[in-house]
Amino acid sequence: FSPKCVSADGSKFDENQLTAACDRRWPLGTRLRLAYGGKTVQVLCTDRGGFKKYGRSLDLSKASFAALAPIAKGVIKVQVEEIK
Repeated sequence: FSPKCVSADGSKFDENQLTAACDRRWPLGTRLRLAYGGKTVQVLCTDRGGFKKYGRSLDLSKASFAALAPIAKGVIKVQVEEIK
């Protein structure tokens, strides 16, 4: 697979998996529970990203986002809880 499809943890990125690119407060491999609009999803931090400049701390895979809201929403503000 091409380097663009490799996550920071070395895994192959798959938009159909429940994953997220996370800022550095969460180590790679951290599981997070995200909540939005009465829905929740558990995601695995597998990647990093340059989204902090936009005031964001997570970039969700398509499947992760779709579990919380319609993709057309684009950007949502979620509640985040680290799963220990």
